[in-house]
Amino acid sequence: MKDRTSRPPPAGGILGWPGLALLLALPAAVGAQTAVRSASPTALRLEAGGRGAEVTVQGSGLDQVGSIEATLSGRVHGGVRARILRAGSTELVVGVEAGADAAPARGIRLVLVTARQRVEVVAEIELVAAVPVAGPLKGSASTPGADTLSVGEPTGAAPEAPGETQPPGLEPVSAQVGAFVATIADPWAALPPPEAVSVAAGAFAAVIADPAAPREPPEPVTLDVGTFVVVIAPPGGGI
Repeated sequence: MKDRTSRPPPAGGILGWPGLALLLALPAAVGAQTAVRSASPTALRLEAGGRGAEVTVQGSGLDQVGSIEATLSGRVHGGVRARILRAGSTELVVGVEAGADAAPARGIRLVLVTARQRVEVVAEIELVAAVPVAGPLKGSASTPGADTLSVGEPTGAAPEAPGETQPPGLEPVSAQVGAFVATIADPWAALPPPEAVSVAAGAFAAVIADPAAPREPPEPVTLDVGTFVVVIAPPGGGI
């Protein structure tokens, strides 16, 4: 007959030591799930081929993240690249940048990828086209062999210096100013000498004329001063 005497269970219980160790590790494994609590900034704009940006994620189990994807409507968006800059259990810093040929888009999201999870980050990325950069001006200093800065094609010979070429003359304009006539004319034009103007000043007659114009000498003026007779005449004139 077989001996039916009860025997003590193996060490570690019915499951043995390996099974007991698995049960003890199960709660720790379940608690290692990745969760996102917040992200900063929550919205950012990237220029195609431009400077990148950083997104700081707060949560738990973030040290389990192996890679990061940029997605649009649930699909991976190849125009934005994301990489882990610094990783910890409660904080993760992500660097994002857009490729030079990326097309404009809105609503791009970041997704944290772990061995068992895909966790979306509450941060929206807008992708804009690159701002075109104007090329160097023709004939500028950045062009080899150029000495001066110019825009467009050359217009020909340099303009002549003032005095070498005169613009077409303008018709003189005369304006009455009291007893005088003022002539406003083009400074480039040669004007004939103006006519002499006589102005009466008491017993004398003043003549206003062009100093360069030839004129007849004035007549002597005789003044009666008491018992004397004073004659006023131009220098060199005959009396």
